[in-house]
Amino acid sequence: MTTRPNAAQFGLLMLGCAIVAWRHRDLMRSAAWPSLMIAVVLPACLLLGWSSYTASQIPGGEYHIMPLAAWRWSLLPQILHSIFRIMVAKTGLFALIVFIGIRAVLALCARDTLAPSARGVAIVAAVVSAGMIGFLTFTYLAASFSAEEAVAAASFWRYLGEAGPAVMVAVLAVLPLGWLKRMPPRPTAAVLLGVTLMLALATVRLYRTDLTSPVPWLHAVARSVDVQVPPSASLTLLDMTGDGFPVLIQNYDLALSARAPGLPPRTVSRQADVTGISGAKAAQLRFDDADYVWLSEGNADATSLFGTALHRKCSYLLRHEARRFNTVARWPIGYTWSLGDGRLG
Repeated sequence: MTTRPNAAQFGLLMLGCAIVAWRHRDLMRSAAWPSLMIAVVLPACLLLGWSSYTASQIPGGEYHIMPLAAWRWSLLPQILHSIFRIMVAKTGLFALIVFIGIRAVLALCARDTLAPSARGVAIVAAVVSAGMIGFLTFTYLAASFSAEEAVAAASFWRYLGEAGPAVMVAVLAVLPLGWLKRMPPRPTAAVLLGVTLMLALATVRLYRTDLTSPVPWLHAVARSVDVQVPPSASLTLLDMTGDGFPVLIQNYDLALSARAPGLPPRTVSRQADVTGISGAKAAQLRFDDADYVWLSEGNADATSLFGTALHRKCSYLLRHEARRFNTVARWPIGYTWSLGDGRLG
């Protein structure tokens, strides 16, 4: 997506500020609105410059909004289901978003008792977080993602997480913390600092997803596949047990990134489904035109499909020769990427 979510988030931030300015128009100075407009100039220049760079330097450029007739209305229920599933999985942030959204609505009432500063922060955070949910949903419907990326709501959590700091600041702003003023300042500060450090260490795996992320492993496998598969050979990326995420990463590395300066991207096709590929679906797959197949994870259905033993917890590179597929390489999988049904990746 490159700069588009950032641009949308900045626009939502400006919209939230405008709503706060309208809510407190009796307190606003005459220079407030011109100041708000001036604040847009530098980010707009940065957006134009970066968009020009991505168009010329990044393969495929930025996504674009498709014609109305091409919007994925038939996939909208699946898109919404994936978004809802992600929200349920990330309960903490979304519970705070719901809380701050309700508090922001109350803050618009004339009799609200919050201080103007806290009220303003709550409104801005609610506009940014709710607006980003709407913006990302719209992009899966109308932007030039692949159908697999749209159905899986690709990167929804990653981009919405950028609204997290604003939500946290807003929650702290609206909480009744006046009692802290009656506490001895130095001991209280020391206790809060200690608790903060201990919580950060105890919950490191909840926010340091890079510690358990499959992405570095997938990049390493892609580099190995890139070396072992000739540039002119056709390659199919297949994910039967997961939601297609491994295929997305491999496709970016192998198809969208040139193997070497001056060489065209590889000929790569993809086979994946956000709900996995069952035995019945697998029986209908054909790989007659594929010189090589990269299988994200083996299983019994893959063994039947390719006629060779392909085990769970291993990824495979298969070569098509003499009407059968032979194993060229295998990589043990050290993490879980399944669909949440207890199956190990």
